[in-house]
Amino acid sequence: MKKNTVKYIINTMLGAAMLAGAVAVGIFLLREADAPAEQSGTDASAAYQQIKDLTEGDLQTEVWGASHIPSATAYNDSVMEGESGWYLVGGEWDVETLGYHQQMRYMDAATGEQTVLCVKPQCTHDTEYCTASNSRYPGVAQVYYEGFLYGLSTDTTKVPSWEHVDEEEGYYQAAGDILLMRYAPDGTALEKLLSFEKAIPEPLDEVTLGAVEMIAHRGGLWISVIFVRERCIRRAHETGMEEQPYIYYWESSQIEHGYGLFHYDIRNDKLTAVIYESPKEKYSPTAPFQLRGMGDHVYFLKSNTDWADPYNGDRLYRVNIRTGELEKLREDVWAFYGLTEDSVVYLQKANTLKNTVVYDVYIMDIATGQSRLFLEQGDYVVGVQCTEDYVFTVKFNEFFDICIYDWNGDLLQTIEQPMKQPYLDADMPFDINACCYPCISGDRLYVMSQHKETNTHCTDFSDAAEQGMVSWRQIY
Repeated sequence: MKKNTVKYIINTMLGAAMLAGAVAVGIFLLREADAPAEQSGTDASAAYQQIKDLTEGDLQTEVWGASHIPSATAYNDSVMEGESGWYLVGGEWDVETLGYHQQMRYMDAATGEQTVLCVKPQCTHDTEYCTASNSRYPGVAQVYYEGFLYGLSTDTTKVPSWEHVDEEEGYYQAAGDILLMRYAPDGTALEKLLSFEKAIPEPLDEVTLGAVEMIAHRGGLWISVIFVRERCIRRAHETGMEEQPYIYYWESSQIEHGYGLFHYDIRNDKLTAVIYESPKEKYSPTAPFQLRGMGDHVYFLKSNTDWADPYNGDRLYRVNIRTGELEKLREDVWAFYGLTEDSVVYLQKANTLKNTVVYDVYIMDIATGQSRLFLEQGDYVVGVQCTEDYVFTVKFNEFFDICIYDWNGDLLQTIEQPMKQPYLDADMPFDINACCYPCISGDRLYVMSQHKETNTHCTDFSDAAEQGMVSWRQIY
């Protein structure tokens, strides 16, 4: 049995989770007598469309370090795997400031003990000197790589202050300066590495972060960002209470969206924009999501949301980490995919039944570009992933179950996800449980479950695949 060294992540922060909730995918197991359906493409050079090509050395001339280290990011909360524990990011919504306050912690795998990632004596964890919850740089780490934590932040000193005046107009949380940050894993230091304006051909005035995804791969960080520029009018609502006569809120009057895919060469401290779409009005694109590193490439998905986006469509792309060459590999790849050195497992639209889209599961040979049908429609499927030894889907019956297959399509195990908490969904005539989004890191299977809140559990993947033995440990 091969060791499962490939690491994967389903990033719900960028919308995959919301898409999955409305999708039903059916699968039937292929029998040995069934001839696999093939799609066009006999040669990779013919099958893949080159979109753009940077010159050799524009990204990385030196490749080093571990491959494809993801962050397990679910909305505003993160779990990052360290050598002997996990780095956790969590927070809560402040109803007074209308802000989401996050804090970084470390959880020891042996003891389960959690500590705030700050060693400053008597720190209140809400000042500009705190490394766990910094008031000036409110961003948080999103990936742990080669001894450091990395993340994005804005600079709150550049956010204009709002007076408590009705009808005031201005930009909502307009930080303008997007920063790449580095955190010491022992809570001793927080370092501003550079501003994104070094890689963008225009100033990012009055812009803040929408959604962010970050992975580390072979000595570089790959960062996908949505930029938001929102002009608002401040409104005051009378409460009738003497201690708090008004509640202030913002009414959007103008909003712009843009996005970018960036590469950061860690050793050379160099940031490059591989893709950049400047913020525009009436523009609602998705940023590249589900970033995956494999060999000399980083793969990502785009979704079909805005025809003005030059990369619009449910498509799978990859970019060469050395040259920056960008290729389109496949059309009609929906929301989730799995990746090994040789193959891509993905969902493709089959048809629509009763206003619900259903999908087939395909496997594409990366060397040739050929695809074959792996599983047909039949059961509701909301996710697909793989390792070198296994393919697995998240299938919806009464509950969301994880089905594990070998590469021949034989079902090996069906295991229950950790959150068995049925609730009545107004849009469905039956009880369903928490949504389930898995990822694999080494020999660990992680599942992020959503019910009323987000929970992250893990178990040994080999035991689950080979014996169906599951012992879930709650991490977050």
